[in-house]
Amino acid sequence: MQRFGLLGYPIAHSLSPSLFKAGYDGRYDYELVEQEDFDTAWRIFLKRYQAVNVTAPFKELAFEKSKIRSRECELIGAANILVQTPKGVSAWNSDCTGVAAMLRKAFGGDHFLDGRNCLVVGAGGAGKAAAVSALTCGMKVSMINRSLSRALDYSHRLALSSKSLTVLPAEQFFKAFGEAEVVIYTASAPLWTVLPEGPLARGPKILIEANYRNPSFSADLLSRICPETELVRGEEWLLMQAVTGYSLMTGRNPDSAAMAAVLK
Repeated sequence: MQRFGLLGYPIAHSLSPSLFKAGYDGRYDYELVEQEDFDTAWRIFLKRYQAVNVTAPFKELAFEKSKIRSRECELIGAANILVQTPKGVSAWNSDCTGVAAMLRKAFGGDHFLDGRNCLVVGAGGAGKAAAVSALTCGMKVSMINRSLSRALDYSHRLALSSKSLTVLPAEQFFKAFGEAEVVIYTASAPLWTVLPEGPLARGPKILIEANYRNPSFSADLLSRICPETELVRGEEWLLMQAVTGYSLMTGRNPDSAAMAAVLK
């Protein structure tokens, strides 16, 4: 039987095993490889598993160890899917493919994304994946992060790969929020200390919230500042990255409806 797993530390709380089991009706083994040391986790992967999902804090190390890297991984500098092949370990980033799937679903395909304004909040792994995904879909991307220098460093790196994004200071958050057509919020906490007194004159068509455990935006908060904005919750991000990632791992599309039922 083919075996798959999840590498990371700590991962006991992960929903990934339940999602994988539902997606494939239990036909494959999927196990947690919870190791503090990445080299140990890597050796276990090579010995026991055809492919693995990778989570914090190992995504950058997984990228560095892999031999064959997708274009998205090269741009992000991190991988969360590793697959053993006859030519070596291949690396992918399903955070990126998951965001692309959400954007295409919201707007009806790549043709309707081209040239639209997207604001990415946060310059961590999820923020970088979101930025690359939006850029690859043809969107105009701005990034805001608490640390301006970190966002600028990443912007300079992308520019070397013929991709470019605009970096804005955190103080411009609500101005940029109101001007964007799409906001992808990946920061771990609210970026603001004071909310606008009333609704913004304009707002994004959709807001994608990455954090499903402690989201910064609630439906109530969003209705106060941008009543017309559609909120896409973090559970949808988790689902779409899992659907696209598991397909890469197994070569078969999982049952996305069964996986969605796990998150309800």
